[in-house]
Amino acid sequence: LAILVYAVGSLSLFGYVLHISPRRYHSPAFRRMWKFLLVKWRPNYWWFGQVFLIKGLLVNLTLVLFKEGALQLWWIGLTLLVYCVPLLAWLPWRHFWSNVGDACINISLLCVISCGVYFTPEIDEESEKGIDILIVLFTWLPIIPVLGSSARLSYATVTKPDRDIQDVLQSAFAVHNMVDVISCSSPYEVIRSVVNTTRGDRRQLREALVLTKVESIDSEDAVASRLVQRVHSDDPEVNHFQEHEEGT
Repeated sequence: LAILVYAVGSLSLFGYVLHISPRRYHSPAFRRMWKFLLVKWRPNYWWFGQVFLIKGLLVNLTLVLFKEGALQLWWIGLTLLVYCVPLLAWLPWRHFWSNVGDACINISLLCVISCGVYFTPEIDEESEKGIDILIVLFTWLPIIPVLGSSARLSYATVTKPDRDIQDVLQSAFAVHNMVDVISCSSPYEVIRSVVNTTRGDRRQLREALVLTKVESIDSEDAVASRLVQRVHSDDPEVNHFQEHEEGT
């Protein structure tokens, strides 16, 4: 019963909250109740807290799943290794040094586990089979993201023109809408929205502003017009953008 309540129940509840948070975050009541799940992570990776909890759950299940010390160490090592891949690839923590600290902790644990295998007692044949399976997983695990990246690169190469156009237009619409919102805000409202950001967030904002300013100076209206014309005319977002530009 305790496992159902504290493990399965809490994970299911937090997973549901994270699923609906993009639609409900504008609600003050929702933010007061559940902001502790979201505030630690970067906005693009608001769901990473669930990954962090699942990693802790898998580590704590070690004693339940395995009896042999070697198997326990291999299982924990595999869990930490899988967790470190998205941690280092995405840096999901909102503060940069939180990412550094989390990575150092997990890598240190991996080093301790690697040394701890030397002190494990001899195991029977059934446990050796389990260790053989874990060794195969450790050996082939790095190949999986390589194959996935290769497949994604091949697919992106084939569909690159259309995907690039859609991505450019979506980014342009997002920047256009955000500029409209900022232009209608008072300086106090802008300051209030920036004051609670981290130093890394503010650095990324400044870099984005500089990049947008440089590219807007170098860009040509003819290029943007050709991109818009190549998009299907039945796209409501594109039509709205075109009508707004014609009205201004």
